[in-house]
Amino acid sequence: GPALPGSTRADLNDLVDHGVDCFSRAVALLESHHRLYILSRLYQSRKLAAEVLATWRRIIEGARDDGAEFIDGEIRVREYLAIIRNPSLVQDFGLWLASRNPQLGIQVFADPRARVSFPPAEVVAMLRERAPNAVTAYLEHLVFARDMPQHGDELLAHYLDVVLGHLHDDTSAREALEGGYATYRELPTPKPPFRAWMAEYHSELTEETWWVARVRMLQLLGAEGADYDVDAVRERVEPLADALVLEMIGAG
Repeated sequence: GPALPGSTRADLNDLVDHGVDCFSRAVALLESHHRLYILSRLYQSRKLAAEVLATWRRIIEGARDDGAEFIDGEIRVREYLAIIRNPSLVQDFGLWLASRNPQLGIQVFADPRARVSFPPAEVVAMLRERAPNAVTAYLEHLVFARDMPQHGDELLAHYLDVVLGHLHDDTSAREALEGGYATYRELPTPKPPFRAWMAEYHSELTEETWWVARVRMLQLLGAEGADYDVDAVRERVEPLADALVLEMIGAG
C-alpha cells in the first residue's frame, strides 16, 4: 500500500520524487539502508535504464531490500524491456529472464509492440547459448501462436534432439517404449487406436519433458497440410525405430 506520511519509506520516496542535491551520496545512502527498490526509482528518475535493471535483478536474485515494495519483479522487468530502446540491455536482461522464466522471458523477444526487436533466427541462436530451457517455448510461439510454419522444421529438429537425447541416455525409457509396442501387438482385435492406447499405457510419463516433446512432435508430423522434411525425421528416428514406431509412421 501507500507509504505512511512521516515514515522512512515516505521520506525516501519524497527524496526521489523531488530530486537530490548529491546523486552519488543518495545512492550510497539507499545502498547502506538496503532500500534497493527506492534506489531503482532514483535511477529511473535519471533515465539510467542499465542501473534500474541491474538493481531489479539484484532484488529478484535475493539481495536484501528492506522496503519489500518490488512486487511481481519478473513481470516488471519484462514490461520495462518493452519500452526501452537499448538493444544490448534488452538482449542481456531478456535472456536472463528467459533462463529464469521461459514463458515470460520469450515475450521480451516476441512482443510486436516492443521498441527493440531481433530476427527470430537470431533469437533462437541467442536462446540456445544463454537460455536453452527457453528454446522450445520460443519456437512453439513462432509456429503455433504466430503461424510461422517456416520454423516448423527447426521445431521438429529440436523435439527430436530432446527425445532422441533422452532415449540414448535412458535405456529403461527405450525399453518401456519397445515393450509397449510389443504389448499392443499382442492385444486381441479389434485393437484401440495405437496413439490413444499408447498415451494411456505410458500415462506415468505425461509430465516428463521428453514425453511432452514427443507428443508435440507427433502433433506436428500429423498436422493437416504439414510440409516438413519428413525424410530428415525418418533418417534420425530409424536407429530407434523399434521404440519410436509412431514417428516412423508419421514420417512415412
